[in-house]
Amino acid sequence: MESLRGDGCAVILDLRGNTGGDMGPMLAAVSPLLPDSDVLWFSTPLYDTPVTITGNSVRGGGTPMSAQVDEKFQVPVAVLTDSMTGSSGEVIMLAFRGLENSRSFGGPTAGYASANTTIEMPDGASILLTTAHNKARTGEIFGENPVEPDRVTVSAERAAREWIGQQGCGDAD
Repeated sequence: MESLRGDGCAVILDLRGNTGGDMGPMLAAVSPLLPDSDVLWFSTPLYDTPVTITGNSVRGGGTPMSAQVDEKFQVPVAVLTDSMTGSSGEVIMLAFRGLENSRSFGGPTAGYASANTTIEMPDGASILLTTAHNKARTGEIFGENPVEPDRVTVSAERAAREWIGQQGCGDAD
């Protein structure tokens, strides 16, 4: 984010190999690049639960967190994905999906765009149960199928840099 305060004019967000983890810190880290809004929803047949960015704080998904940056940056964001981008990595990808200043490039993701609950059984065993699917701001619902980027390519970084150039920006940081 520091380079955006200087002469930086775009961001390449590389989610390749991001297999997941706690989505709260991940969303907080990119919150300066996202508008204040519901960035996605956990969708069930009965209701949708939003994951919301307000300022640089995240609530509704993962550990509630705030970024240590007080600014918002309205710059082109190119998101890179591959078959190892999974779970919370897919959440980050979907948080940018449908934004006018963002595109994704690379390969389809791992296909773990869902919310899960662990149920402890009386015998000590645990069951991991999928309880919701991720719904993007576009209205698309994702679950156990890989998420296609906007542009499928083996040259994700090159394609991202070309797109950023088309947005009127030179090299991206």
